[in-house]
Amino acid sequence: MKVAILGTGNMAEALIAGVLAKKILRPAQIIGFDVSRKRLNFIRKKYRIAASHSAIEAVEKADTILLSVKPRQMKELLDQIRPALSRRHLILSIAAGLDTRFFEKNLGRQYKIIRLMPNTPALVGLGATAYFANRNCGTSDRKRTQTIFSAVGIAFEVKKESLLDAVTGLSGSGPAFVYRFAEALQKGGIKAGLPRHLSQELAVQTVLGAATLLAESGEEPDALVKKVASKGGTTEAGLKFLQRKKFERIVQQCVVAATQRARQLRQ
Repeated sequence: MKVAILGTGNMAEALIAGVLAKKILRPAQIIGFDVSRKRLNFIRKKYRIAASHSAIEAVEKADTILLSVKPRQMKELLDQIRPALSRRHLILSIAAGLDTRFFEKNLGRQYKIIRLMPNTPALVGLGATAYFANRNCGTSDRKRTQTIFSAVGIAFEVKKESLLDAVTGLSGSGPAFVYRFAEALQKGGIKAGLPRHLSQELAVQTVLGAATLLAESGEEPDALVKKVASKGGTTEAGLKFLQRKKFERIVQQCVVAATQRARQLRQ
């Protein structure tokens, strides 16, 4: 397998680091291209990957193509690489808002195309990626995609492309919602009398520890809530306040709002 990575931004770098660390690919199997020569040289030297001076040259040398440029740059990139494409290529896109119909319209309906929705925790190897494969993709194409993106977290396939809108609303936008929650915990600690630096450290560790316990215990969130909250205690007091302010409903509506916006952008 040889992978051409067109656009070597943060998410692409996370994938490069992940597949190399897990020995899924060797540096020689990755061909990078970026319109920023400075960025490309940085990635090439840091990870010792191959580099190409043109997108079409990178495509010609690869069997898998990762499109990781900004959505507004995508059509221009597709126009550049179209002459070098063949049915042997597997085309992976992580561009937000561009569905498989966009690529079929601009390239043709004969190509194997997989649209992916990763999230930013992939930068620390804890990402969540969902993907949708068009009708031309076979089992080996799905397996290849799964292998690459599992290098930076978990990866799973959805059978309906429209579900990627909900994935965007939950795991794509979700990290920002968690950061706001962590920030609110920090500010709450400060209001309660803690020094800023201590409140920040406690907030970060609390979110990290709670998420890790949730992942590793196998228990439902409600069961873990009950283990923390004793009757008449401090946690119960805080939970009652959240309930009065309709905290759960607000978070649910937050995910729905992000999902609706993802749907609008796609359409």
